[in-house]
Amino acid sequence: MKKFLLMLILFYIATFSFAQYEPYTQMGLPDGAIARFGKGYIRGIAYSPDGSQVAVSTYIGVWIYDARTGEELNLLTGQLGEPYVSAAYSPDGKTIATGSTGGTVQLWDTRTGKTVKTFKLNDEYIGHLKYSPDGKTIATKGGNTIKLWNARTGKLLKSLSGHEKPTYYYEGHPDVTISSFAFSPDSKTIVSGGGDKTVRLWSTNIGENIVTLTGHTETVIAVAYSPDGDTIVSASRDKTVRMWDAHTGENIRTLTGHKDIIVSVDYSPDGTTIISGGWDGMLHRWNAQTGEPLKTYQIYTGILYFSRGHAGAITRTTYSPDGKTIATAGAGTMQWWDATTGENLKTFTGFSLNSIKYSPDGKTIAILKGNEVQLRNAVSGEYLNTLKGHKYNIEKIEFSPVGNTIAITSVIGTSGLWDTTTGKNKKMLIRNVDTENYDPRTKRFPVFSPDGKMIAIKYGKQTVRIGNTDTGEHVNTLTGHEGTLKSPVFSPDSKTIVTITFVKASKSGTVRLWDVATGETIMMFEYQDNYPKFVYSPDGKTFATNYSDYSVWLWDTTTGENINILKAHTDIVYNPIFSRDGRILATHSKDRTVHLWDVVTGENIKTFNPQGGTYINISHSPENELLVISANSWEKTATIWNIKNAEHLATFSKHGEGFFKSISQTFSKRLQPGKFRHRQFVSIRDIKYSPSGDTLMVVMDNEMVLLWNARTTKPIGKPINPVREDYKGSFVGAIYSPDGRTIATVPASHAGHVRLWEAATGKYLKTLKGHTNTDGYAVSFSPDSRKFTTEHQDGTVILWDIPTR
Repeated sequence: MKKFLLMLILFYIATFSFAQYEPYTQMGLPDGAIARFGKGYIRGIAYSPDGSQVAVSTYIGVWIYDARTGEELNLLTGQLGEPYVSAAYSPDGKTIATGSTGGTVQLWDTRTGKTVKTFKLNDEYIGHLKYSPDGKTIATKGGNTIKLWNARTGKLLKSLSGHEKPTYYYEGHPDVTISSFAFSPDSKTIVSGGGDKTVRLWSTNIGENIVTLTGHTETVIAVAYSPDGDTIVSASRDKTVRMWDAHTGENIRTLTGHKDIIVSVDYSPDGTTIISGGWDGMLHRWNAQTGEPLKTYQIYTGILYFSRGHAGAITRTTYSPDGKTIATAGAGTMQWWDATTGENLKTFTGFSLNSIKYSPDGKTIAILKGNEVQLRNAVSGEYLNTLKGHKYNIEKIEFSPVGNTIAITSVIGTSGLWDTTTGKNKKMLIRNVDTENYDPRTKRFPVFSPDGKMIAIKYGKQTVRIGNTDTGEHVNTLTGHEGTLKSPVFSPDSKTIVTITFVKASKSGTVRLWDVATGETIMMFEYQDNYPKFVYSPDGKTFATNYSDYSVWLWDTTTGENINILKAHTDIVYNPIFSRDGRILATHSKDRTVHLWDVVTGENIKTFNPQGGTYINISHSPENELLVISANSWEKTATIWNIKNAEHLATFSKHGEGFFKSISQTFSKRLQPGKFRHRQFVSIRDIKYSPSGDTLMVVMDNEMVLLWNARTTKPIGKPINPVREDYKGSFVGAIYSPDGRTIATVPASHAGHVRLWEAATGKYLKTLKGHTNTDGYAVSFSPDSRKFTTEHQDGTVILWDIPTR
């Protein structure tokens, strides 16, 4: 009875917590996840034959919507690490087929949502999948072939290959050998387009290429048949839509008007209209008989080439079966439009989601959703507010260090401040951007001052604006820059700000120090050859910068005067670091030496050679002492020194002995016989102190992670192996939780798994399995170390609960 009551209480708590999230955030959750934000990048849209449902294929599965209400009915997902990314309804509407990244096709009953049959067709990524109009065949595209399968038995019928590989691949662009294909209405022919710039017709009976159509000057990205089967349309990277006679192969006409690459084309069900969408954000409607333009809609922003995908592009277009509605996908949204008037009927957001941020106090999470930011209680998940006001998709969100302000920047550079309590926009810092001449590589992310009272943001190419974060009012404008302007940096006391410019042609630039309150230049100096690294002292009164002649200069931030020039190194100087009191500066160099300097006098207090270390890093200990951590890669030892008195604090392991020897042997067994055998001498990649200072984490080049007791120098547990059989990838990162009790290891695997370990013992805790790759080091712990988030390349962010420790 007690056990039953306990389970009932736990169920109630879980239900209460999860109930705060929208239903879609709970669908198809991986084990251990609290919620998932974002539905994945859209790969395809398909209406059911009766028009009652819409299937939206994404990188995490296939979302099923009610076409009348827009309600999410279901999420069809495959095995973890093998998500379904394509879908097609059978002609009778009773079945939907889904194709996975691992070559699996699954048939689902559209009425019950249950699996009917599963075919393991091949090991290829099934990017496109279609039923033949007669319902007898399923065609899949994987690699450089189209394969035809018996829709009932899954037996392979034919393989269609002949498209040549593209001569040039554009990074991130759909220039694969075969880009798309479509069945003819009588199911006897398939049309395909590919990276070889051709359109090809195939006989489904004999499996051979019948006709090859040429004329496009770039990759053919999309193709479609007219409902009567007499005409074929193709869309290309060359910004044209071409109409072809399906029987003779004659190029009937070429449709122009798009300003950029066209990625989608379709016929209306009655065959009278053609629609096309592309990276210019435009949806064009054409007369299918004459090719004359009927109407053009500006659906998305039309701003291209962003770091998070093509945020202004239309990526998919399709008609509803009754021809009354057009569905489009792009910019992280799916939208339904009236096919006659162009009126927006409904907008679905949150498909592409790349960011989630905790507030500094850990009480709030900000979730990026299209052109909005949603705020939720970080503990219960309760909805708090939605921050609106941006016209374009959002790329960056940043909380102020203090107070209730958040800065939000869109993909084209518009930026503003919002009150997190009221949800209201305080001020737009940058309201208008020249979208024609905008260079998205020039980031305009706001930078908060450490005290949270000011915010600086690049405006235009050579101007920095400073605003008050409480009111949003303009404080000062910093002008006079020439060349490319880097992001400004505030001093720790928030009184000054440094800007750096770089002129590519002359490989030179300027460093300027500004008074935040007055906007006046305190000092300016030029540099040559290399971009200088600079660092403020903790009190903000001094900053240090290095030069190409291997010297380090110290500057007074109040007067702008050069205090001292420090010369001793004989090679490139890495980032200098101040002691916590700002009186001592430590520098280390490629010459493998460490120098300690008196900031006031410029005296070289000590020169320190960490005994031939091939990896050297300077950091602060938890007690704020300056430490040198050196690693001898070939001897596989890590040594820690107190810089001030050159005291040797600890050495972790020795060459060929104990801990490291077993790792070398383990790694050498993984190598193919006779290949790279010399790499059994494993080098050290990185060394990290835990936030508490109790443990030390040594990351090896063989993807092992070693834990040490920082005080006794003894190894903790067994070596951590983040890369296991189920990872299918390599190791990319390991981070401590803020309290230092947990370590998360992140592999560069297709499955996107993250493993958790207990830092004190090295004990394995749990594997949290996402859908696709995590984005490098995209793991963020909550400030209280009880939860963490993972950002995935499928456009989703997952919120996880850390197991009880």
